[in-house]
Amino acid sequence: MMWTDDPIRDWDRYCEEQDAILETYPKCDHCGERITDVVYEIGNELFCGDCINELFARDAEEMRGL
Repeated sequence: MMWTDDPIRDWDRYCEEQDAILETYPKCDHCGERITDVVYEIGNELFCGDCINELFARDAEEMRGL
């Protein structure tokens, strides 16, 4: 990206470019947010780390004896 003498416009253009890049990343099928790090694929669904924890994580203490 080339910088000009207009830092505000440069910043706006930079943000637009970053938004366009973000649109190329997959979406979590649960929350709809773009996933920019680790994608968990279960069956034919994609999940972000936060949703994996929300949906599937359990406290080991609660599961003792199972």
